[in-house]
Amino acid sequence: MTPDITTKYGLHNLYVIAQNAERVIFTPAPTLKSLYNTDTGPALVDIITALLKHLEDFTAARTKLQPQQRTALANVIICRYPNLYITQLHLFVLLCMSGEFGKFYDRIDPMDITAALHDYVNRWIPLYVREHWYDRDKYNHKETS
Repeated sequence: MTPDITTKYGLHNLYVIAQNAERVIFTPAPTLKSLYNTDTGPALVDIITALLKHLEDFTAARTKLQPQQRTALANVIICRYPNLYITQLHLFVLLCMSGEFGKFYDRIDPMDITAALHDYVNRWIPLYVREHWYDRDKYNHKETS
């Protein structure tokens, strides 16, 4: 992979990447599987754990995930949603932070996060695609010279 994925998809780019939902949904980006199955696998786990930590720090939850739980959760996400674009994961974290999938009361739990991710992948993305299908051409057309 040419650019370092941490530079391109790291936590510092969360808001830049996730600010345009249409672009995130309709523009192909590397999938979790494609990133994990290369020498960037450990960096991908680090990116996901940083995103999860950022989500935790944003909430007012008193009970947080332990580092090993974050790492295990990152691996569960990669295994369960291998075809998710890395940028779609950024959008998911931003949507969680904005309350799209409810509140995290008193604690951050891996099952709450995986349930929200399941809802995002199986309900939110398809609904968004149906409602914004006309926008896809803005992001998927190729310039011809």
